Parts: sequence; structure tokens; C-alpha cells
Amino acid sequence: MAENPPTYEEATSRDPWKIIVAHLSPSELKVMCSVNRSTAEHATGLLWAKPPDHFGVDDEDVYRSFCQFINSLQVARLSTRRKTHTLDLTRIKPSLIGSSVLPLDWLRTLFQRLPNLQSFLVDALLDFDTASLRVLGGCDHPDGCDPNQHQMYGIRLLTAYAVPNAIPSSFECSLQCFPYLIYLDLSFTRAANNIFFLKQIGSNIMFPALEVLKLRNIGLGDAGLIALAAGVGTRIWSVDVRQNLLTDAGVLALLRFCVLKPDFVSSTNSHKDRMDYMNGLGPEDNESSVVHWLAGSPNSRPYRQHWTGLTHLYISDNPQISMRSMYYLITAWRLIVLDWGRLQYLPTGLPLSQAYPAAQLLLITLEAEMQAGARLHYLRVDHLLVTREYAAVDAGWEPHRVMTNFPDGSEDLIHGPLFCANKLPGLGLHTLVLTGLPSRSATGWLTKGLLAFLYRCASEESAVRDDPQVASVDGYPTINLRELRLELQDGLLTDQLDADFARQTFHCVVDTDFSFFRDFPSHSTSSVTQHKVNPYEGDIIRVLKKFRKHAPWKWSGKLVVVLPPDNQRHDMVNNLERSFII
Repeated sequence: MAENPPTYEEATSRDPWKIIVAHLSPSELKVMCSVNRSTAEHATGLLWAKPPDHFGVDDEDVYRSFCQFINSLQVARLSTRRKTHTLDLTRIKPSLIGSSVLPLDWLRTLFQRLPNLQSFLVDALLDFDTASLRVLGGCDHPDGCDPNQHQMYGIRLLTAYAVPNAIPSSFECSLQCFPYLIYLDLSFTRAANNIFFLKQIGSNIMFPALEVLKLRNIGLGDAGLIALAAGVGTRIWSVDVRQNLLTDAGVLALLRFCVLKPDFVSSTNSHKDRMDYMNGLGPEDNESSVVHWLAGSPNSRPYRQHWTGLTHLYISDNPQISMRSMYYLITAWRLIVLDWGRLQYLPTGLPLSQAYPAAQLLLITLEAEMQAGARLHYLRVDHLLVTREYAAVDAGWEPHRVMTNFPDGSEDLIHGPLFCANKLPGLGLHTLVLTGLPSRSATGWLTKGLLAFLYRCASEESAVRDDPQVASVDGYPTINLRELRLELQDGLLTDQLDADFARQTFHCVVDTDFSFFRDFPSHSTSSVTQHKVNPYEGDIIRVLKKFRKHAPWKWSGKLVVVLPPDNQRHDMVNNLERSFII
């Protein structure tokens, strides 16, 4: 997110400490606090802005520093405590803190003594429990909750991952203290799956400014989502309900209550409006940058609402949602980000001959709606959307196909007839994520499908570069795909695959080559001669990497390979992703 232009004083300032302090260690910053008032101001600003960043690396050091920080709040000056704006406690291990270590009012102490705190993050913290939440919300009286005890705090970002020791009533009691919340993440916290609590979240009284809500893997069903959607309406623009128990009824509730109707989209010059709109998207128009901004200094420019109505929907890994809901979501025209994931509605073991028509229908619908004016910017979907014909051949089922060839000069890498690629690269998508991709191709056809799609991306890019009017609608050039991400369904790395392949080849040769024995005929030469090597078989990533390096037709977009996480929740909390660019 772009910063405001500096003031005249900031632009003409020659204070070197503003640059130096960013490269000093915590111990050196503590020494600076004792030099003079000017250096102390710079040092304390960095030490107290995000205190957990200086808690150390070892688990015991982190725990000890956290306890010392809570004790220091009782004696620290108000001018110093005002500098804290983010508390990220996700590094504190659950096993290191027992319920007897911290006082019951430790949460209330944090929020009362840190007046400018606006971001608070915990992960499976045992002391973030029912008792401390009730004390925070003023519900620890014998006669029940006292409305006069609710103190309001300026928290705008709250994430509470996998909270094990809380109940819905304690959440309802404590979250009333945060009326300014913009970003709320209760993923993996089962206590959030309560219909009365979800109604409170959707209430305009409790969270009038809420825009981003994440309820991933909490056991959410249709009843809870319907109650939530009816309350939040169109003021929320991002919803994450992955890995839950939703069906088509939940999707229809989101479309009914949270998505603006298509008549809000201009029916005239729809493609022109969409191109102007998509070209205007900046790097701040995504959730990660919103989190980065909310976790920044409170002295930054005022927050602006990004969207009106639901535009970012993450709904993958809900096996009961059918293809019909996907059709409704695409034709709604309002979604910018859609995480659909695998084609989970297909029963396990369903023949590819039955999965192929579903992927074909999805592609036809997507192409038609994108050409008509849909604003989809990011799509995560099953790789069959791109590789459906090739995957069918790879599995031994061969559908009707139209053949085409790659241009001359690429026979060294690409040879033989291939299917025509689809039109997705030139329809306005910025990022396409293909999930569920196997790491190896039995016959090489799946690899050919990906190569054909990359060739289509290169062709669309070349057409717009050479003559913008060639690939345009109503005189406005189309937006070409900028990033293709391939999510592997297994975690085998390329080097490991190559090692396994070399080991298997070695054993095959050893079994047939006895030339080291005198007077014993060798059959290795004839077997190798008779075997024709298929350059597309085996490791898909290895072939794609070779293509990116040697193919005569180039695509300037980013090709990223994403490996499955070792620990899904841990990687999400720490913003980790096992990926590499090829």
C-alpha cells in the first residue's frame, strides 16, 4: 500500500538515526535509550512498536520476555506505551503457559495499558481462555454481565487461531469491547461455531466496521452461515469459510444477502468498464496488504473501505457444494477473488469420463461470463479446468479432440499433435491457481496440457504486444494472465523425484547388464536401443522448467510451484508457503 508523500520537515530532515535504528539489534537499541533524549525517542519507538519481535528466538526466552513485558506495563510511561500498535503472540507455545502463570486479568491489563494497540494475534494460547475473556468483557461479576463494565478498545485486527479453552458466551462477552474491528479471524476455533454468536458477529451494533471475516475449519454449517450472512449483508467484502460443512444452501445465502445484484454493474460498455477497473487494481487490493496496513503505525493515513458487497470468497474444501453453486458465483459478476479448489463434488474414484464434462461446462461458463463483463481477478480451481483433455488421455480415456501444433522451431522440446488451449489467458484473470496437480505424468499427456496452456499465454501476450487491436474488445486490450500457480497434491520435490528416477533406472540396468562377467552376453545395449524415451513422462516440474529455459516462445508471466504444507494451520498463522518459481 502506497504511503502518503512526506511532509516538508520529513523530506528535509537529515537525522541519520531514522535509518540507523532499523539495522540495530535489541541490545543495541536498549543502549541507545541511555544516550540522550533524541536517540532514546528513536530506540523506544522501534522497541515498543511490536514488542514480540524482540522477545528472542528460543521458546523459553520468548515466554520469559512476554511475562517481563506484562510486568513492565505497570511502570512504563504513557508516552512509551502509546508507541505499541501490534502484539503478535503466535510464537508463544501453548505448553509453556499454564493457567496459573498469568493472572486472570492479563488480557484486560494489556488492552487498558496499551491505548494505541490496534492488532492482536494469538495461536492456541491456553491462557486466552473463558475466564480471561469474561474478565475482559466485564462479565466476571456474580450477578452476570454488567453493560456498564464494557470498556471500548481500538483494536481493528483480531486473530484467534485454534483457541482451545474458550466457549461461545465468553467470545460474545469479550468481543463487544472491539466495535472498531475491521478484520476478524477465528479460524480453527471451534467455539466460534455457535449460531447465537454468529448472529452477534453479523449484528451491525456489535461490529459496524467489520469487512473481513475468516471462519476456516470451525465446523460451520448452513444454518450458521445463513444467520451470519443475513446480518453482515453487503458491508463485508471478504469471507473465508474453507474446510467446513457447507452445502449449496450456504452459497445461496451469501449470494442473496452479501453479493450486490448484477444490475449494479454497468450494462453499457461492460468490457470497457471492467478493463478500466481491473487496470486500476493496485497491490493493496488484497487481504495480505490490508493486514500489513492494519498492523502498521496508527499515525498512517486513514483506512478506506476497499469494496462494497462480497467480492473475495474462499470456499474450497466443502465437499457438499455442487457445480451449480460454482455457476451461480461466476454469473453473479461481482466476485474478484474466488477460491473454489478441487472438484470435491465428484465422488472419490469417479471415472474421468464423467469428470471431463463437468470441467468442460465450467470452462464454457467461465469464458462466456468473463467476455460478458465478469470481474474475476484471482481464481483457484482444479487443474482439470486447463488439462481436462490431456488428463483424460493420461488416465487412458481419450475424448473427442481438435488437434493443433506448436510453431516451428520448438520440435526439440515440443513435438506431436496437441489439443487446442482455452481462452482464459486473455480474458482478464491476473492470477490462476491450479490445484490438485500430480507431480508426475504417466504418459506425458498431462505435461503436454500445461505446456499447451503456457503456449496460449505466450500467444495472447505476443498478440497484445505486437498489435493491441488484435486482442481487444470494443477497442480495449484484454488483460493477459500475469501469474500461474501450480499446487501439487503430493510433497515430493523435483530433486527427490530425479533421485528416485535415477535409482530405479540403475536397478533396471543392474538386473539386465552382466557384462562385468567374462563370457556372459549383455542385453543392456539392445534394451536401451529398443526403448524410446518420452521427454514428457515422469516429473512434470522438470519438463516445465526445461520449457521455460529453452522454448522459443516465451511468456513473461510468473510460474510458481506450490508444495503442500507440512502443517496447514502453522503455515497459515506464520504466513509460510512452500513454493518456488520456475
